[in-house]
Amino acid sequence: MKPRPFTKKQVEAEPFRIWNAYVNLLAMEHYENLSSVQRPAHLVFWYESEVQNGGHFQYFENRGADQLSATIDALGSLGATCQQQVLREAGELWLSRTRPRIQTPQEFCDTALEGEFNVFDSRFHACSPTLQACLEAYLSRHRSSFIKNCVNKTRSEGGAPPRVRGRKNEVYKMMPKSHQPRPEGRSAVFPTRSARRGGVLG
Repeated sequence: MKPRPFTKKQVEAEPFRIWNAYVNLLAMEHYENLSSVQRPAHLVFWYESEVQNGGHFQYFENRGADQLSATIDALGSLGATCQQQVLREAGELWLSRTRPRIQTPQEFCDTALEGEFNVFDSRFHACSPTLQACLEAYLSRHRSSFIKNCVNKTRSEGGAPPRVRGRKNEVYKMMPKSHQPRPEGRSAVFPTRSARRGGVLG
C-alpha cells in the first residue's frame, strides 16, 4: 500500500494530519495490501482496538487465531514486550479448547461476563509503554513507509496540493465523538473491527 500523500505546506499548517492519515491507513487497508513494514503496525493497531473496546475475548471472537502468531511477532517488533507476553498466554488459553462461534449479541455478553480473559485484560492495561506510544514510535521510525512528502505546486503548475482521498472519514464516523481526531490531540481508542465490518457487536 502506497504511503498517504501530503505536501510540506499541509503538514506545517496541520501537523495532526500525519497521525490521522497513519490511523486511516492502519484501519482501512487490508493486511494483504500492506508492505512488510506496514503490516506489524496494522496488526498491533487492531489488537489494541479490539482489546480497548471489548477485551481479549472480543479480540479472539472477532479476529480468530489465524494471525495470532504474526501479531505476537508484531508486538515484539514494536517493542511492546509486555503486551506480547500477555497475548501469547491469552492465545494459549483461547486455543486450549474448541469454541463454538458466538451467534447473537446476548450470547456474546453472557459469555464475556464469565470473565475467562479478565486477568489478561488487567495485565494488558497495566503494561508500559502503551500500544499507542509504541505505534507513535513506530511511525517516527518508519514515517516514509506511511507518509509521502509531495512537492507543492502552484495552480498554474498542476492545481491544488494532493489530498488524502477515499474512505478517510469512515474511520472517524465510527468513533465516539470524544475519541475522534482533533487538531489539539490524538485518538487513544480506535474503532472495532466488528463495527467496521458489521460483526456481532456492530
